[in-house]
Amino acid sequence: AACSRYTEALFRTKREELGLSAGERPYSGQRPQGWFPHGTEKMVQQLDIVHTAAERRGLDMSFLLADLSQQVSRGAWRDDGNAPTLTTCCQLYCFARHRPVVGEECLWLQGFPIEALDLSAHTEAERIFLAGNAMSVPAVGAVLFAALTAVDWGGGGRVSRVERELPVPINAQRPDARQLVEPQGSAVLARCSQLLLDDDSEEAICAAAGETAPAEEAPWSRRAAVLVALLRDLAAER
Repeated sequence: AACSRYTEALFRTKREELGLSAGERPYSGQRPQGWFPHGTEKMVQQLDIVHTAAERRGLDMSFLLADLSQQVSRGAWRDDGNAPTLTTCCQLYCFARHRPVVGEECLWLQGFPIEALDLSAHTEAERIFLAGNAMSVPAVGAVLFAALTAVDWGGGGRVSRVERELPVPINAQRPDARQLVEPQGSAVLARCSQLLLDDDSEEAICAAAGETAPAEEAPWSRRAAVLVALLRDLAAER
């Protein structure tokens, strides 16, 4: 599939910054035929740009992992032994093995005992979704341990004692996150600024939310559009 105009412009800018010509393929050009059968043109160009940027910075290629579902402008690659953030649609690529990271490996990165799980009934996309949608086992253990250490077991019994204030809401931390807006209808929609949307999905968002917001207003997020569709279905069933 061809890249969008925005992605092409972004790739062109990144190539100029790295001194790469339009047809230069420093990484993908060295790979054998059929090495990445499911890779799109966008993914292949991302690999060339990430590989060149990593070499310029002196990163360790044997530990380099890149998330091809993110734009190159976000720098979604690491070489410190940790994987980039796992999402429900992540597309991790391992430069040491020259192949994508499969869903079973994503679950293993989250700390799940994959040798004890029967994943035969799930597709590859479903395994990646499960890994990205789940909280990692070490994170769950850390939260439970922190909760247990915060409990006062003496005196009047099992009483939880809070000594710190609650975290600051995200709308106070990020100036680009807007408050929930309630229109004339009964549904509450979450409006997102452009910084919170995927760089390469603006057309898909506008198409999915065409029935939920006027054309002159800012586009609704995809999740809000899906929620509105669910609300309409529930109202129709009643």
